[in-house]
Amino acid sequence: MTPACRACGRAMTPTGGEVIAGHGTVRGTLDGPHTWTCDNDHEDLTADVSVAVAEVHDLLDIAERTRVRSTLRCADCQTPYVMPGRRVTRSVTLVTTGLPATRLTFDLPMLRCTTDAIESLPPECVSDLDAVVTALLEPRP
Repeated sequence: MTPACRACGRAMTPTGGEVIAGHGTVRGTLDGPHTWTCDNDHEDLTADVSVAVAEVHDLLDIAERTRVRSTLRCADCQTPYVMPGRRVTRSVTLVTTGLPATRLTFDLPMLRCTTDAIESLPPECVSDLDAVVTALLEPRP
């Protein structure tokens, strides 16, 4: 869906192409326009980065670390992980950031639960994920 300018009502034009970012253990790509611009120079529409970070956390499962022995457990069923982690590609579609539906694709480490097959991000990688989402969506000059 193409957003309309609040000042003149005309359809906005997508600007800024694909953006690629990496930080620590996570790499990411913004698949689509970075900004939407009014052709009459009324306004630019960019994503709300803090909302985007929160939405990505909601869309990806994050493993939990226990206090005793620092064991990683599945966030869903609490089963300890026994398989080694692996790199995977995951895409998420953000819908609450103030832009039309926006897809982010990540290359990140994940752990697979042997009980329910849910894949979770290790908690040590969450700050890397946040930095990548911020780098992909922060407003550009």
